[in-house]
Amino acid sequence: MESATLTNITSRQTIQNQLNALSNRSNLTAYETLALSDYKKAIQFYDELAGLEKQAELMQKRVMQAPREARYALDNLARIKREQQQSEQTKTEYQHLSLSQLESQLKNKLEILQNQQENLANINNNLVALQTQPERAMNIMLENARRLQDIRYQLNNDFSSNDDIRPSLQVLLQVEQLYLQQQNKFQQHALQANTQLQDVLQKQRDYTAIYLELIQSDIQYIQATINNKRLNYSEETAKEAQRSTINSQEVEEYPVIKHEKAINKALSERLISVTQNSNQLVQKGIRIKSWLERAIQVESNLKEQITVLRGSLLLSRILFQKQINLPPNILTKNLPTLIADLRLEQFDINQERDQLYQSSNYINKLADTINDSMIDKTKTMPLSKEVWRALESLIDIRRDLLDQLNIQLGNQISQAINLQLDQQQLLGVIDSLEQTLAQQIFWVNSNKPIDLTWLTSFPDAAKAEITTFNFKLPLVSIVKGLINSSVVTIPLLLACLFFFWMNCKFKQRLKEINEEVRVFKKDSQLHTPVALILTLMMTFSGAFIVLVVGYWFLKTGNPHGDFVWSFALQLALFWVLFSWCINILKPDGIAENHFLIAKKENTWLRQHLINLMLPLIVLIYWSSYGVMYPLRLADDVIGQLIVLIFLFLVFLFTLPFCRRNWQLKGGHLTRTIVITILAFSPLVLIGLMMVGYYYTTLRLSSRWIDSLYLLLLWYIIYHSCIRGLSIAARKLAYKRALERRHNMTREEQENEPITEPPMSIELISQQSLRLTSMVLFLIFIVAFYWIWSDFITIFSFLDGIQLWHTNVQNEAGHTLQAVTLALI
Repeated sequence: MESATLTNITSRQTIQNQLNALSNRSNLTAYETLALSDYKKAIQFYDELAGLEKQAELMQKRVMQAPREARYALDNLARIKREQQQSEQTKTEYQHLSLSQLESQLKNKLEILQNQQENLANINNNLVALQTQPERAMNIMLENARRLQDIRYQLNNDFSSNDDIRPSLQVLLQVEQLYLQQQNKFQQHALQANTQLQDVLQKQRDYTAIYLELIQSDIQYIQATINNKRLNYSEETAKEAQRSTINSQEVEEYPVIKHEKAINKALSERLISVTQNSNQLVQKGIRIKSWLERAIQVESNLKEQITVLRGSLLLSRILFQKQINLPPNILTKNLPTLIADLRLEQFDINQERDQLYQSSNYINKLADTINDSMIDKTKTMPLSKEVWRALESLIDIRRDLLDQLNIQLGNQISQAINLQLDQQQLLGVIDSLEQTLAQQIFWVNSNKPIDLTWLTSFPDAAKAEITTFNFKLPLVSIVKGLINSSVVTIPLLLACLFFFWMNCKFKQRLKEINEEVRVFKKDSQLHTPVALILTLMMTFSGAFIVLVVGYWFLKTGNPHGDFVWSFALQLALFWVLFSWCINILKPDGIAENHFLIAKKENTWLRQHLINLMLPLIVLIYWSSYGVMYPLRLADDVIGQLIVLIFLFLVFLFTLPFCRRNWQLKGGHLTRTIVITILAFSPLVLIGLMMVGYYYTTLRLSSRWIDSLYLLLLWYIIYHSCIRGLSIAARKLAYKRALERRHNMTREEQENEPITEPPMSIELISQQSLRLTSMVLFLIFIVAFYWIWSDFITIFSFLDGIQLWHTNVQNEAGHTLQAVTLALI
């Protein structure tokens, strides 16, 4: 069956006539009802075909106008850059405008800013649509190919078999076939024009973005000029209020005059302060508004990109780029408290203004207050005319100050409320965006699967990665780091030297504690905690050195400074915990003397912990690298290979712990399950690596290491609790033996001498052991939940499985798409 064309299918008018004829009939047979439905669907396909033709004409028009629009955008971009160079002259002109003119200019600029932001949002939406068009076109053409194959089968079957399909259905299939073919052609033409249209939109976006920067710069400068003029006006008002209008020196020295002048001076200073604070809130409001518009635009574009690009490596690149990091100190804290304080202050000011409404009454109250304060009540006298006139002048000035202060407080309250609303909206949008990004990034493959193709291309990719690696640390940066970090590094080095010098004393004290542990009467509950703390402090010197190096590198100004500092923090924690555990397991150490672990088992544990250190350090490095530079993971083939190898080494080095726990008789089931999960988790991570989830593997590796830390701490705390219970049980058994001996006769005492009970877990009651294990297990569960809380709360397991299933389906369908499209 050949493809449908306009020459071999029924025209729209003919179908419409048949549809009208059937619609006018009152009683339709079943066959006619089906024919009526077929003709209606055929008309709908004709309508969609007409809409498709309009879209094709519009696209052709856009393609034809693209060169002119690109030149127009480039010309505007050059003009904007020239205006940026001449901005100083424009700013000088703003200085000569009045306050009302500046406010009018600010209003116009804000309207232009809003229009340009909407224009930029439309450009970004269109650009996102063009960027995701290849995936949408592939999906549409794939579905069309399947439907066209079904239509060909039905039409061919109609010619080859004796069972003829009804004519109306044949007409419908031919019209649908024509529509699908035209739609495929439209998608092909759209793909051909995609690059050209993207180029135009990118130029328009660059021009609009720079134009927005220029407008925002003008707005900030105009607002700063307005703020300065308002501040100057407030300062002039304050100076006028403080300027003496009293001619008589005797009147000016009058106590009530001094008191009222002091009040006016305090109000004038408060007016200047309120004006400055209001100006600062305006500037912060402009910044918050700008970030809010940006966050809303990012969130809007992200939804469409996730919908269209799900299962594509491009989506991971886009998701990593969409992360928004607010600048430091951009958010204003305690705004609700500030608003409440300002409203209360404004209420007090209005109350004081009402009192000053009748100045004569206020002055009479002042006179009564002065007379009441006099010791001799019989010598009261009214205020003189000069003092009265001076008080009236001061009250008039104060009334003006209160009016200005009330206006400025109202402005500041309004700005604070608007800023609070914008901040709440900004934080809400960013939180929603971060949750969406975290969930999508976690379940989206960030790399190509590790297969035979990956292995064959590895040498070239590794060579390219090594070639592009650029690390420079000049002498100037080294000196700069030493100077800038000295405030932190010098105290850390001093602390490092202190702990290093104290190590000998710590070792001596540990030796004394170990000797006292063997003696029943000298042993106590505090010996084990003190020994653990001393052993922990012995590890601080190495951790401080790591922190010193990391902080020094952070202050060198090197682009990798943040990454090195993050790695140094994690490495310092790793060093403290593992060195602590290894020192606990030293021969004749805490594990043997306090926890009663056999010497052979103690040596075995210590050796396997040391073997585990190197693979963990490598995983800590790459997990820090992946979180800091997620965009570089796609090309990090060397890192993928290294992480793959060391994950397998981690599995090999943790498997002996798992086997030993299985062989241990009477071991806790929960502990066995946890250790088994931790031991085999690296194999799961290796599987994720193989299918392309490199970023997810690094994130989970970091949590796996944290879980290992928690397990080590749990072991130490558990054995410490058992040690404390055994000491208590040992002393209680000895006390009971003494009581029993006290009740014996002399002959029985000679025949049954008292011996010190041995340190053994059998002395502890099973109820105490169960209670201790239960409490520690609950603490372990809470800590484990805290470690994994971001994954448990942010990532829905079912949603993650659905996303993973969709990604696998999309990846498996790539080959089918290519084959099907080749047959269209």
